Amino acid sequence: MFGDLMAEMNAAQQEMEKKINAIQLSHSIQEGAIRVSLNGKSQITSLDIDPEKVDLNDAEQLEDLLIIVLNEALARLEQEKVEVTNDSMKDILPPGLDGLF
Repeated sequence: MFGDLMAEMNAAQQEMEKKINAIQLSHSIQEGAIRVSLNGKSQITSLDIDPEKVDLNDAEQLEDLLIIVLNEALARLEQEKVEVTNDSMKDILPPGLDGLF
């Protein structure tokens, strides 16, 4: 009985990890001046800079915008991960304990 419960919990945890790894998120700032895409492993999958909206000769401005867009995208990704984890915990925990999250 306990072994079955542990096997179910392990399977649910692996499913949760698959859902987190499958997350794809894009975020942009200043009306698309800079757009970044991330996956569930917090890896940057693309970074686009619109040269018509960003002065590429102004390194300080570009650095500031990159920091902002990356931090905001990572914060959104973290929130997505929390939501997936909370939803998955309802499936992992035994009945009656799902209200903990």
